[in-house]
Amino acid sequence: MSDNPQIPLSFRPRRNDNFEQFVVGKNQIAFAATKHFLGTHENSSSTVGGANSSRFLYLKGDSGSGKSLLLNAVCNQAREMGRVAIYLSIRHLINQGSEPPADLQGIEVLCLDDVDSLVGNTVWEEAVFHYLNQMRAGAGYVILAGRQGPGHLAITLPDLRSRLAWGDVHGLKVLADYDKKNVLQQHARVQGVEVADEVLNYLLKHGRRDMKSLLSTLDTLQQKAFAVKRAPTVPLLREVLKNPDK
Repeated sequence: MSDNPQIPLSFRPRRNDNFEQFVVGKNQIAFAATKHFLGTHENSSSTVGGANSSRFLYLKGDSGSGKSLLLNAVCNQAREMGRVAIYLSIRHLINQGSEPPADLQGIEVLCLDDVDSLVGNTVWEEAVFHYLNQMRAGAGYVILAGRQGPGHLAITLPDLRSRLAWGDVHGLKVLADYDKKNVLQQHARVQGVEVADEVLNYLLKHGRRDMKSLLSTLDTLQQKAFAVKRAPTVPLLREVLKNPDK
């Protein structure tokens, strides 16, 4: 393992996500590939023809499909294994006006999120191009995620698209509302609360679509219901959705 470099806070996992939080649904193959991504090469040579394409993985899927959760989970898993890992959200860093890191020396696992956001940004396209070359040369692990697959990105830098597709590409599907509803109901029952179907239906229709936000909203609803000694109701949920920070 490399010496542990000082990782800036903005390049560390943004959330304490883990694989147990991911609701698999119809994403068994993509989930298995991601969960075992770091554990499949313990005895393999660090250089197989200069690189090992299975050290690269790309996840594609719509917003709310769980891409960021899985990337954060991989980064957290890597750090628990004692590996030097960073998580970069290209969209977040561009919106902040941050420059790409100059070098990834010593990084063993790179989790690169929101790849779509680099399209047309020559600075970031060139940076990611060099990151992938550097990680491959050093036999590092790279997991990327975007709404579109590498072949559908309108990238201007030649050869970057092919590098983004060096490893397997797996699609993630957003959970159907039926599956989300079952997860929410089970989550409430574990906490000893029974939530009416009409309340869950309203949450699915008017709340944010990703499971992490839905579960967070449900928890807030249950806390408010407990505080006023009432069962969770649609009017109370409406109040939670209108004032999520109160």
